[in-house]
Amino acid sequence: MTDLALLLIGLAALGWSARFALDRAVQLSQHFGLSDFTIGAVVLTIGSNLPELLVSVSAGLRILGGEDLSGVVVGNAIGSCFGQIGLVMGLVGMMAYLRMPRRVVLLHGQALIGAILALFLTGLDGQVTRVEGAVLVVFFALYLVLMVGEPADDQEVVRKRIESQWRVWGGIALGLAGVLVSAELVVHCASQLATFWGVSQSFVAIVIIGAGTSVPELAIAIAAVQKSRSGMGVGNLVGSN
Repeated sequence: MTDLALLLIGLAALGWSARFALDRAVQLSQHFGLSDFTIGAVVLTIGSNLPELLVSVSAGLRILGGEDLSGVVVGNAIGSCFGQIGLVMGLVGMMAYLRMPRRVVLLHGQALIGAILALFLTGLDGQVTRVEGAVLVVFFALYLVLMVGEPADDQEVVRKRIESQWRVWGGIALGLAGVLVSAELVVHCASQLATFWGVSQSFVAIVIIGAGTSVPELAIAIAAVQKSRSGMGVGNLVGSN
């Protein structure tokens, strides 16, 4: 019961932290004249993906120590993608009408398909080497560079200058830190409950951990829709995957 209570507390803190970060991200998007999609795909994507990254890094360090946790790393990534594209975008789509310009669908849809093909090709031999990992990181960096230069979407961008950019950036960092801590609490409690209920570790990696680390994207997307900034929520989901 303690893990269940902490899980609910973590979910509540997750939603609040995501809204806190989103408010300041909107301020920055208006200050710089950037599109919601760009802010969602660059700033919020990096922050909301920290849970997946830290889970995988932790498992990777244990792999170096001799433990066989490759399934946790791959399962976490694949489960997170399923959760974001299927569950999160599906739930948000049921809540509001998501507008995505044809240019966005074609350009970033191709990037998503390319990412899937990259995973398939690097995994054909049953392993991902250091060189292949470095190539994937370079591709992701190039994608972020292209996103920074992405022109504004069909939604009119209203520029509103802010007095202290550092305060806004600090607020985003604080909100994303809250998202990170809350997400880790959610994943930890979910894993504890899964163990208590006798669920297999592979199930935990693909479903519990993968879905659990998708909660930040869900919170950010819902908050974006509630503020009529659906482009930011969709951009966050596309960039994450």
